[in-house]
Amino acid sequence: MQDDLNGLSEKTTNDSAPESDDFENESLSGQDIPKAIPGEIKDFEEPFEPASFAQWLQVIREKTMEQVREFKKNLKIVEERDPALIKKIKLASVGVVILLLVFAAVIIRNNKAGEVSVETPAGIEDKAKAAQEANDKLRRDNLSNIVRLAAVYHLEQKADLPVSAAYVKLNEDNPVTEYLWDALTKYGASAEILLDPKNPDYYYAYRSADGKTIELSARLENEAGEYCVSGTSPCIYKKMITETEMAVMSENLESYK
Repeated sequence: MQDDLNGLSEKTTNDSAPESDDFENESLSGQDIPKAIPGEIKDFEEPFEPASFAQWLQVIREKTMEQVREFKKNLKIVEERDPALIKKIKLASVGVVILLLVFAAVIIRNNKAGEVSVETPAGIEDKAKAAQEANDKLRRDNLSNIVRLAAVYHLEQKADLPVSAAYVKLNEDNPVTEYLWDALTKYGASAEILLDPKNPDYYYAYRSADGKTIELSARLENEAGEYCVSGTSPCIYKKMITETEMAVMSENLESYK
């Protein structure tokens, strides 16, 4: 009997010993690496980038349900120790579970090219404000280019400026837009800059009471901005070039083209 036990001990020892003395230097193959337990929720060391909104929502649901399962597990332990206390906890748990499930079902998102994000009202407001500022900047740039090239065309081509004491809309077919179209295309600019980004609700306007100055105006969306030179609601931005300024331009027209 003793000999049998000794033989069994030797066999067990030999079976459990590593085949190589250099075991620490051996690398694990891909099959040797432990895999995640099915259903296990792991924390992502790197920022998780879901391929779709559905995948993002599935991960959120799994994390939520894992928290619910952990909560129920702890709840059972408390119930075994203090049955009276468990009634109060169950009442409170209803609200917690509801909040977790609501969060999992949030669908306010920006699902573009697999990118998913939850937007708050503040975030939406910031995006709207940024869009307004971008439109307003484009309006100011467009008016600067229109008035500059209209003046160059007037000086170089000896073309009389359209005279109008009243404002003329630049999104309509009229002698003013025909003149400005000729001026813009002459120097390689697109006639599309005559149209406001939110045309036809917003539009640019032209005025030249004496045929010697050019005044353009546009309505801006940001009524609290610094460019409201005429009122705040609506906010009107104006770009003007005077006869004196055109005289300076005439000395070096090439630099203004």
